Amino acid sequence: MQKPRRLTFFDRHVVKEGSDVHTGIQKLNVSCACGGPEHLWLGERSGEIRSLNRQFKLSAPTQAFSDGELIGLCVAQDGHRLIALGSDGVPAGT
Repeated sequence: MQKPRRLTFFDRHVVKEGSDVHTGIQKLNVSCACGGPEHLWLGERSGEIRSLNRQFKLSAPTQAFSDGELIGLCVAQDGHRLIALGSDGVPAGT
């Protein structure tokens, strides 16, 4: 009978709280994310969208929803359009 063996798919690296992984990303309150051909898109609960490029440069925020919450992001199949789903703080019953 063969013994099961452990497979290593990646290098183990422990990330400690407060470490200097990427100081810009650590301060964000990310609620959703999606990847495109050129950028990783990060959506915050405050309704802002940011992108992280291949050089790990974080863009300035773009306000997608002024008074609401950003729920989801998706890059269109052509890779040139970003679709955002969220609420804009409209009161219930109006």
